[in-house]
Amino acid sequence: MKILNYEIVEKVAEVPQTAVFKVYHQANPNQTLVLKVLKSINFSGYKKAQFDQKIEHLKVLKNPLLITPDSFEVNDGMCFITQEYFNGISLDVFIKEH
Repeated sequence: MKILNYEIVEKVAEVPQTAVFKVYHQANPNQTLVLKVLKSINFSGYKKAQFDQKIEHLKVLKNPLLITPDSFEVNDGMCFITQEYFNGISLDVFIKEH
């Protein structure tokens, strides 16, 4: 999979609706990001604006316990969310271990 302006390092997880990748943006290769590709979703301009607004609302909270998306983008018909990368384990692994 190729995504314009992003270099994919590894696939972190995949479920039927979303694929999650560890990536670098070409403009800032020193910052690791998480890129969540939303599968089979076609956003109208109105829906994209709603999604952007929800992300902006989350950013206002500035809670260190909240993982806030940086952006929502549509590129070549592919919808994805970017956010800062963090080390951790997936929820399904956490549930299995506990």
